[in-house]
Amino acid sequence: MIRSLLCLSLIVAALFADSQKAPLPALTAPSGSGLACTPPRGWVADSKSDEKALRRLADALVSSGLRDAGYTYILLDDGGPGEQSTEGPRHLNARFPNKEALESYLHSKGLKLGLMSAPGRRACDGFPEALKHGDREPPTSPDRPGLYDSNLVPIDIGSSTETARLRTEITLRAILAAPVFVRGRIDKMPPPVREMLSHPEVIAIHNDPLRRQGYREWQDGHREVWVRRLASGDWAVALVNRGTAPARVSVTWGELKLYGSLPVRDVWARRNLGQFVDAYTAEVPAGGAVLLKVMK
Repeated sequence: MIRSLLCLSLIVAALFADSQKAPLPALTAPSGSGLACTPPRGWVADSKSDEKALRRLADALVSSGLRDAGYTYILLDDGGPGEQSTEGPRHLNARFPNKEALESYLHSKGLKLGLMSAPGRRACDGFPEALKHGDREPPTSPDRPGLYDSNLVPIDIGSSTETARLRTEITLRAILAAPVFVRGRIDKMPPPVREMLSHPEVIAIHNDPLRRQGYREWQDGHREVWVRRLASGDWAVALVNRGTAPARVSVTWGELKLYGSLPVRDVWARRNLGQFVDAYTAEVPAGGAVLLKVMK
C-alpha cells in the first residue's frame, strides 16, 4: 500500500486504447462503447505472481462469491509488464508465456485481465512502467474498465486488522462511485472482510444507475458528512470520523434539500432506524463511518 502511494497516480494499462479518448457518456448506458456502466471492482495480483497464481486467484474469486458480487477484474501489479522499447504497445513478461491461454481461462470464469502501472520509466521496485505507452492499445489485455479511473490505489486487506478502517474505505468509495480494487491473500481473507466486500446494499449504492458522484457536504475537524444523490431520489449519506476517539456526527435534511420527518436506514446493519425530523445523529467509532440511506 505504501509503495502504491509513493508511486505516481496509478493507471490501468487496459485503458490505453486509442489516442483519442472517448468522451464521457450521458447518464444512460453507453451502447457499444466498451465503457464501464458502473465503477469496476477486482483484485490486484501480487507483483511476483505467475500464470499459475493468477489461475488460482481466478478460482478463488469464483468460489468466494466475489466474482458474482462484481469483482470481475484481475489486475497485474508492476511485475506484469515486460521490458520493451518505447515504440508499440506493452506486453506481459516471461512469467506469462501463454498469455492467450491465460486470458481464455479468465474469460471462461467471467473475469477480465488488466495491467496496473504508473506513467514513468520505472516503478518504485524497479519494474518497467508506462512512459510513452499511454496512447497505445495493449495487445494482451483488451478488457477496458472505462470511465471510473479515479482513485485506483488498492485497498490492502493484508493490513486491515481494523474493520472500522476497511469499512470507512469501502463506504467512501461507494459514495464517490470510485473503483474498488483489493490487494492481499484472498485465501486468508476473514469472513467479515468478505462480507464487507460483497455487501449487497453497499454495492447497490456503488452501482447506482444515476452514476452521479458524491461529495463532502460538511467538515468540522475530524468529523465529515459525505452525500450522494441516488436514482430513486433517496440520498446515501456517510458519517465519517477520522479522529482517534468516538464522535457524534450529524446530517441535516436541509443539507440534502429535504424537509420534515424522513425514514433512515443503516445500510451496513441492514436495519431501518425509523423516522427522524430535520436531522439524524450517530455515534461513529474512531476511524469509522456510518453509511445511511435517507429516503425522501
